[in-house]
Amino acid sequence: MTAPSPTSPSSHESASLWVRLGAFVYDLFLLFAMGFAYTAIAFVIASALGTDLGQENVSITEDGDIMTMQADENFGPALSGPIFQGGLVATYLLFYMGFWHFKSATLGMQTWRLRLVTENGEKPHWRQLLLRCFLGFFALAFVGIGYLWILVDKNKLALHDRFSKTRIVRMAKVKKVKKIEGLPL
Repeated sequence: MTAPSPTSPSSHESASLWVRLGAFVYDLFLLFAMGFAYTAIAFVIASALGTDLGQENVSITEDGDIMTMQADENFGPALSGPIFQGGLVATYLLFYMGFWHFKSATLGMQTWRLRLVTENGEKPHWRQLLLRCFLGFFALAFVGIGYLWILVDKNKLALHDRFSKTRIVRMAKVKKVKKIEGLPL
């Protein structure tokens, strides 16, 4: 049996909580943008389906520097009901599962040189990705206890890492070599 190569994910330690949080902050910017885009699309679809956006359906109130837009019962469900919320959740699931499946990392994770792998250092299956997303939501929702578990776990695994049999590893920094004219590499 051969030892893992220095560039393989299985030869790296699990990423710390602080590095994961850094990557998550990067991803939040993308998630907000996706939420805005999804809302705009839902707004256009609701309008196309016959929901009138006249003055009678939407009221705007100002309280000092804060401006609030409120939709009435005819239009409100289109942008806040269970169909809208389910679609938003599906959008976020597709974001994470898509990036994890095709790139083994979200854009924030790529910036911090993180990768999602199985316990064996392989690419996770769709079932593992779905379980990880589902459990990751609860790990964050309950005061982040699932993520804080990293601080006490000897392998730096969050609770959803353990249950989905996956882990986030930090890849080694790749050294860039400059080519100097006239010198062979």
